[in-house]
Amino acid sequence: MNLTYSRQEAGRLLRLSSPILFGSLAHTGMAFTDTVMAGRVGASELAGLSLAVSVYLLVIIPLSSLMMAVTPIIAADHGAGKPDRIRFHFYQLLYASVVATVIAAVAILSATMVFPYLDLESRVETVATDYLLIICPGLPFLFAFNSFRTLTDGISNTVVTMICCISGLLFNIVLNYIFIYGKFGMPALGGTGCAVATVTVQMLMLSVQLLLIRRISYLKLCRIFSRPPKISMTVLKRYAGLSLPLGLAVFFEIGIFSFFAFVVTAMGTNAMAANQIFFNYMSVLYMIPMSLSNAVSIRVGYTVGANEYEKTRVTVTTCLILGLIASVLTGLASFLLRDGIIGMYTDDQEVFELLRDAFICVSVYQVGDYCQTIGIGILRGLLKTRIITIMSVVAYWFFAVPAGLLLCFKNILWGPHGFTGLCIALSVSLYILAIAYLLRIEISFRKGQS
Repeated sequence: MNLTYSRQEAGRLLRLSSPILFGSLAHTGMAFTDTVMAGRVGASELAGLSLAVSVYLLVIIPLSSLMMAVTPIIAADHGAGKPDRIRFHFYQLLYASVVATVIAAVAILSATMVFPYLDLESRVETVATDYLLIICPGLPFLFAFNSFRTLTDGISNTVVTMICCISGLLFNIVLNYIFIYGKFGMPALGGTGCAVATVTVQMLMLSVQLLLIRRISYLKLCRIFSRPPKISMTVLKRYAGLSLPLGLAVFFEIGIFSFFAFVVTAMGTNAMAANQIFFNYMSVLYMIPMSLSNAVSIRVGYTVGANEYEKTRVTVTTCLILGLIASVLTGLASFLLRDGIIGMYTDDQEVFELLRDAFICVSVYQVGDYCQTIGIGILRGLLKTRIITIMSVVAYWFFAVPAGLLLCFKNILWGPHGFTGLCIALSVSLYILAIAYLLRIEISFRKGQS
C-alpha cells in the first residue's frame, strides 16, 4: 500500500477530529470535576464515588462499542447518497440501544448486590450503592444521546457533539456544586450528588443535541423525526456481529490496566502512586490518536459507501502519516519535558524516579499506540472488527501479562525492573497490535484491488 499523502484529505480529517478531541477533553473534565468536588467532602465520599464510577464505566464502555460499530455504516450511507438508509439504520440503532440500556441496568444493579460482601466502610458502600441506583434512570438518556451522536458523526458533523460535551461540562460544574454541597435549598448529598448531577446533565445534553440536530438541513432530508421503520432482526444481528468484537476488545484492554494496577499493589505505595500518574497521563495523550481514529473511521465509511476505492486508500495513508507525525512530536515532548510533567503530578522523590524511567516508555510507544489506534479506526470503517478482539487477547493477555510479570519480578534482561517492567511489556504489546492491524488493512486493500 503506497503512502500517498493528500493535504486536502488531511484537512478533512483534522476538521473531523478536532471537535472530537475537544469534546473528549470536555467529557474527561466532567470526571475530573466529580473527583475534585467530591474529594473536598471527604475521603469516604471519594472512595465510594471511585468504586461506583469504576463499575459504571466497566459496563458502559463495552456497550458503547455498538455506536462505534454503526457510525461507519451511517457514514457509508452518507457517502452513497442514501438518506432513507441513514434513517433506517439510525432507528435500528435506537432499537438496539433499548436492549443495551436493559443490559446495562441489570449489570449495574447486580453489582450493588455484591458490595455488602466486600467488607467496605459503611459510608463508602452507601455512596457507591446510592450512586449506581440513581444513575440507572439516566441510562436511556445516555444511550439516546450516543445514538444521535452516531447519527451526526456518521454524516461528518462532529461539531454537534463537541458543543454538547462542552455545555455538559459547564452544567456539571454548577449542578455538582448544588447537589454535593447542598446549595439553593437542596440537601447536601456528598458523593451521591455527583450521580444526581450526572443524570441531570445527560438530560440537558440530549435536549441541546436535539435542538442542534433540528437545524441540520441534511437530516431534514433524511426525515429523521418522521414515522419510524419496523425493527429488523437481521440488521440487529449484523450490529451485534460488528460491535461484540469491539466491546470485547475494550473489555480486555480495560482488564489489562486493572490487572497491572492489582500487580502494582504488591510493590508498595510509591509504585501505586506512580502507576496512577502513569495511566492518567497515558489516558490524556490517548485522546489525540483516538480522535484521529474516529475521524478516519467516518471518512473510510464514507468513501467505501461512495465506492471510491482510491479515495479510501488516500484517506488511510494520509491519516497514518498524520499519526506518525503527531506520535513523534508527542513522544519527543514526553521525553524532553518529562521532569516538568512529572513535577505537576508529584513532589515525592521516589515516585519521581520511578516515573522518569516509565516516561521513556511513554515516549517510545507513541508510534505504536498511534498506529494501532488509527488502525482500529480504519478497520471499523472497513467493517473488519474480529481481528481487533483476537489481537487484543494475544497482545495484552498472552504477551503483555507474562512478559510484564517476568520483567517486573524476575532477574532477566538486567532485571528485575519492577514497575518499569510492566511499562516495557505494555509498550511492546502496542507495537504488536500496530503491526497486526496494519497487515490486516494491507490484506483488505489487496483484496479490494483484485
